[in-house]
Amino acid sequence: MSDLLRFNPRQKTFTPVTSLSNGQPLGLDEFKYVLRDSKQRLWLSGEKGLDIYTEHENGLSVCPLLPKACPIKHKAINVIYEAYNGIFWIGTRSGLFRFDEARKEYKQYTVADGLPNNVIHGILEDEYGKLWLSTNKGLSCFHPETEKFRNYTNNDGLQSNQFTNNAYYRTAEGQMYFGGINGITYIPSGTNSRQSLYSSGPYHKIASVQSDGFPQRRHRNTTEQHQQYEEHHIIEQAIHVFA
Repeated sequence: MSDLLRFNPRQKTFTPVTSLSNGQPLGLDEFKYVLRDSKQRLWLSGEKGLDIYTEHENGLSVCPLLPKACPIKHKAINVIYEAYNGIFWIGTRSGLFRFDEARKEYKQYTVADGLPNNVIHGILEDEYGKLWLSTNKGLSCFHPETEKFRNYTNNDGLQSNQFTNNAYYRTAEGQMYFGGINGITYIPSGTNSRQSLYSSGPYHKIASVQSDGFPQRRHRNTTEQHQQYEEHHIIEQAIHVFA
C-alpha cells in the first residue's frame, strides 16, 4: 500500500494525501496498516517503521508521541492495537511492543519471554483483558498483568501454525476470529474459566483453553464508541482511508 486516501462521506469522493499541512512529504512512502486511535490520531506503519499524525482541516501534522529513542519507530510493523485501558500494543517482526502513553514507557517481548514466534500478525483483547496474538508459529494468549504467555499450535487443533496479516476480528459479542493459510480459528466469548477453540470448514471443537495462571476479571461493559471501532476495524484497515 503506497497511497493514503481521504474520503468525504457527503460527497462520496476520495482525495489522495501525499504531503503534510506544511508541505513536507509523508514520512513513509509505503505502509500497510492504518489505525485511528481513541484520540483521533492517525497511526501509519509498514515495513520501514511507524509515523503518527494529528488531523486538521487543512491536512496532517506530525505527532511526536513516541520517545526519540523508542525502537518501534524503525521496526517492520504488522499490527497496532489500543487496549481498553489505553495501552498500545504493537505487533512487529521483532516481537510484541507495549507502549504506555501516560508514562512514555515501552517494553519489548520476544520468544525469550515466552512468545512462540517473533512475527505477530494480529492482536485482539478478550473480556478478561487478555491479549490473543496470531503469529508464524501458532496462537498465543498473553496476560499483561502477569506477563505470561500460553501458546497453542496445530497440535492443539489450530487451522495451521501459520497465520496471516489483517486476518483477525472481534465481534461486539466478544467472539474472536483469526485467519491463516488453512482457514479460520474461532474463539467464542465466555465468562467462565474455560473457553474453546474452533476451526473452519466446518467449525468443530478442537481444543479447550484453560485460563490457569490468568486471573479472572469481571466482564467489561463495551462502550458504544469502542463497539463501533471494533465493528469497522477490518473495513478501515482493508481500504486504508480516514474520514
